[in-house]
Amino acid sequence: MGLFQNLFGRVFAPRDVPRSEGTRKPGAYDSEQATKNVREGLIPVVSSWVSGMKWVGYAGGARMGDLFVRFRSGVIVKYQSIDHDLYDDFFSSSSKGRFVHKYLKHKPYTVVG
Repeated sequence: MGLFQNLFGRVFAPRDVPRSEGTRKPGAYDSEQATKNVREGLIPVVSSWVSGMKWVGYAGGARMGDLFVRFRSGVIVKYQSIDHDLYDDFFSSSSKGRFVHKYLKHKPYTVVG
């Protein structure tokens, strides 16, 4: 597992959030399949800290989904249950690193790549 360095030079290891075990209804959102497909579909962004991102919505047209962020280190992190409006704000923010620090770093995440 890699280490991250935040905007302020602090080095930290990503925490590993266990996945909840449960049964999935047929046709429901498949988080594992989304994770496999996301590597090819990350949208490149101009940032000194973030190199790509993608939001994958849950089934049924919900406004909630998983946000995948690839950092310059190459590590891909998945933030779960992120509202699409937050993704829009992230995508249009002038500083992706500051946005991660202010709005995402306190949210649970899983390192997926």
